[in-house]
Amino acid sequence: MSTPETVTAPNDLPIALVTGGAKGIGLAITEALVADGYRVAIGGRDAEALTRVAAAVNETAGAGRVLPFPMDVTD
Repeated sequence: MSTPETVTAPNDLPIALVTGGAKGIGLAITEALVADGYRVAIGGRDAEALTRVAAAVNETAGAGRVLPFPMDVTD
């Protein structure tokens, strides 16, 4: 298991966890939370999609606003 990267982001922002955050409703929730001032940890099984979404959102919202965490919560 790898260790998540360390990023610097404002410490006063609330944090949310969104499972399935790389597509569909989860992505829409992620984008809405970031727009409302949250830092968001996104989880899901597709590590590449999570990384791609985090990079795209962080490019517009600022580094460290979205962090990808590959995971499987089905078990």
